[in-house]
Amino acid sequence: MANYTAYRDTVDKIRTLLVKQTIKPMAFELFEQETGTPVRQVLPDRSQGEFEFSINGFEGVVDPDSRTVYNLLFDETLLTLNEIASDPTFLYDIGDAVYDIWEEIFGEYRPCANQPNHPGEPPFSTEGLEATLDEICDQWELLCADPQLKDLIGAISDHNHKLAIRFLGADNPETVIDPTSGHELTNLFMNGNIHILYQDADIALLKPEYDIDEPEAILQQQWNAQTAGETVILGERMRRWAEEREEISDDATVIETDNPWDGRIIQGEWPQEAFVVGRDDTPVGLFAHSIDGTRLDPTQNVTKSYIQDVMGFDRDYKHSESRLDLNIGERIRLQGDLAVEYISGDSVSNAGRCPIPIDNHYLALDKGVLPLNEDKSVEPITVQVPDGAYVNIAHDEHENVAVELAGGTYEFYLLTRGLQTSENRPDWNRDDMESPESNSNTQIQL
Repeated sequence: MANYTAYRDTVDKIRTLLVKQTIKPMAFELFEQETGTPVRQVLPDRSQGEFEFSINGFEGVVDPDSRTVYNLLFDETLLTLNEIASDPTFLYDIGDAVYDIWEEIFGEYRPCANQPNHPGEPPFSTEGLEATLDEICDQWELLCADPQLKDLIGAISDHNHKLAIRFLGADNPETVIDPTSGHELTNLFMNGNIHILYQDADIALLKPEYDIDEPEAILQQQWNAQTAGETVILGERMRRWAEEREEISDDATVIETDNPWDGRIIQGEWPQEAFVVGRDDTPVGLFAHSIDGTRLDPTQNVTKSYIQDVMGFDRDYKHSESRLDLNIGERIRLQGDLAVEYISGDSVSNAGRCPIPIDNHYLALDKGVLPLNEDKSVEPITVQVPDGAYVNIAHDEHENVAVELAGGTYEFYLLTRGLQTSENRPDWNRDDMESPESNSNTQIQL
């Protein structure tokens, strides 16, 4: 069975063969032919300058001062580890491209002749390279067909947004790194190293490092300030967020920055997202969900129950359950991001059919009544049902739910997503969290 770590290591080996042992020698030879000086003989006076090359589908830049080659492309695609790993099929023509220009660059190789400066034949045969690429592409197809949670976490940790989005079954991976797109996972990939605060067989909690460019003293002063009468530094995305939640005082001075995620002096805190990823009954079997991680310290211990509490539920619905007999206040995640809370035992005796659309979920209650002044336009939606009522829930990307309900009053709602207002932010430093020892048996290390 393919796994991301083994696949990435195989990709890294083929990249090393192509970049360090093949393209770099060709680029250095082209530099020497163009300048008349070998790269290894360039003195550190920076007199030569960088050398851009483009030949037979290969492009790049030679830096003679550092004796490196960077921005390497083949067929207009970067030859980085992440780019190759996201879709290696573009490499199928690279072997023929090398053989087509190798002799043109280095001259004819004659095995019996004395050619001390000739590198010989290319470091691979076209047949051998094609066999290796077949192996890589087979692994890639297997991974994309049935990605596991550890595969998703590995791709995210490597900031391979293209492969991670493919694992999640989403389209248009480039929107993830576009800060103006409003994509839920932008902050996950556009910041620093990923911290894994919790992981078991079903879910993981991730938080990226949010880079701080300002001097620490200035940031400390900004974070401790209130918005009233103070200067607020906001990018486009954070300004929209703050205005929607009325987090900026009327007398605050707002300075807009080019970074759409800049957001400081919002009630004394810099809002930061964290992310829950895990297994689900979607077609690809995985999900990703953003939550408010403003007060989440990457070094602290976190429990699964608290993660679920932050998302807005207590436990998952099991399809083996034919009836829900819940405690007052108990919250069940029914399907995807749809959940229900048992509000009270207040029931009704006469009730007809009650269809309820919530986002892209469709609930069909065979018996249910909306309380006075309740409507279906905005969730949460409160419904009273008699004992034995059935609810059927349909969704294009999830397994349908059909379950009997105990009589009472229920509230159907969507799980909490993204950043929250300061008064509603989760306080991750709860004293009643389990100790690291009590959680150690469920931790899985990558």
